[in-house]
Amino acid sequence: SMFVPDPVMSLTIKPAKHDGAVKLEKALSKFKREDPTFTVNVDKESEEMIISGMGELHLQIY
Repeated sequence: SMFVPDPVMSLTIKPAKHDGAVKLEKALSKFKREDPTFTVNVDKESEEMIISGMGELHLQIY
């Protein structure tokens, strides 16, 4: 099995438009499959979507 380091930076994100949520979730799901160091979670209290990765540049790419 491959070693995957823990994320070092996280950001909250939301779709630019309300109807963009499905497209955003689909794209993030694809990124997660392609990059094991990229993670997506939803905060249960705030319901904000949180992306995590290996640093600022890594997250800016997505």
